Amino acid sequence: MKIALIQTKQNELYDFENPGKYWSRREAHEKQREMIEQNIRLLEKAGRLGADLAVTSEAVNFAGPPEFYLDDYAELIWDTQREYEEEFRKLAKQAQMAVIAGMYRAEQNKKLYNSALFWNRQGELVGGYDKVHLAGSEKQYLSPGEDYRVFDTTFGKIGIGICWDMQFPECARAMALQGADLIVCPTWGWETVYGPARAYENGIYVAAAMAVPYRTETQGLRSPSQIIGPEGKTLCSGSVKEAGVVMGDVKIRDCKEFRRLRMSDRRPETYYILYQ
Repeated sequence: MKIALIQTKQNELYDFENPGKYWSRREAHEKQREMIEQNIRLLEKAGRLGADLAVTSEAVNFAGPPEFYLDDYAELIWDTQREYEEEFRKLAKQAQMAVIAGMYRAEQNKKLYNSALFWNRQGELVGGYDKVHLAGSEKQYLSPGEDYRVFDTTFGKIGIGICWDMQFPECARAMALQGADLIVCPTWGWETVYGPARAYENGIYVAAAMAVPYRTETQGLRSPSQIIGPEGKTLCSGSVKEAGVVMGDVKIRDCKEFRRLRMSDRRPETYYILYQ
């Protein structure tokens, strides 16, 4: 299975350190569109490289922090999301490549979610996932998801976590217990510290599509896009400063014995403290 991680370079909308600007609807939409087009170009490249599955970073249709947006934020997401979803659908079908895209998603009642949508190689939407663990200011304007989903594919079982989700061992464990062979993670804040941990402790593959920060290269605790094997070893990694397609070729079902080893001696009856 050839996995392509779409590592984009963020634009001014993602300038969290020095926002310094209030965005009109027109300005925010232009920058939002710019990011979508960057993703489409890289996804097309992934298709030409023969990827079976491509994963974008988190919230590719982000419109900047809502407190710096001068109009109805949920309305902008609602008005544009179907157009972007259709572009990803068409691309998946044309390239015969499954696509998992991290996107903000609005409902008619204006509830907003940080989601990931999954199109198969025929361009059919097979489902999605809403981020359960909201970080920082996300709690002020996003609604959390309530469950962890695992999708059965021709390559194996694939789960999805988004950014902050992967800080929590329970998230990855919940998907591993459902038989996940691979967890993909659209993110803005990938950290090598917990990537190998989640892979090793569950005996599964983990693949994170990281976005390069707007003003700087990826630094500190943060790491570029990575695919990590069930032994906790990094199999491939992206540039710390450049956008691009990070490719890895793995047979995700070969984690079966690793997962069995990590799960076989569990004693759930002793874990009651976790549910308090």
